[in-house]
Amino acid sequence: MPKRKQKSTDEFASWRSYWDFRREVAREWRYTWSDSARAFLTTVVRESHSRVAKVSKGAHFYRAQVAHHDVYDPNVDDAFPGPALPERMRPLAGRASEGRANPKGIPCLYMAVDRHTALAECRPWIGSLVSIGAFKINRDLKVVDCTIG
Repeated sequence: MPKRKQKSTDEFASWRSYWDFRREVAREWRYTWSDSARAFLTTVVRESHSRVAKVSKGAHFYRAQVAHHDVYDPNVDDAFPGPALPERMRPLAGRASEGRANPKGIPCLYMAVDRHTALAECRPWIGSLVSIGAFKINRDLKVVDCTIG
């Protein structure tokens, strides 16, 4: 019988480790951690060092929302759909719906590196009015790039 490869100490306990962790913090124990949640976070911290990337000051990220704000035009004495107000482009405190990274009620700021991805991520219905906000990074950032490795 072939010998099984011994698991590296740098690996997660299972390929499902993230989903187990997410379920636990979203539905069971948000403020205290089980041993498995603590082990998951320890591995994330340890593994994140090899995935650090730099986002330079001046870079742009985009956020799309199915939202608009009517703008009155006195030339025609009528209101027309315009972009959402800046405060609407932030996550709504206390009114956050469930998303990939957040349970219902806990806001999370989703951003994309291009407008097309931001638009696709908000999954608008055909004919929806969508506002896209551009956010400029005002200082160099170090981020963990989860697409590496």
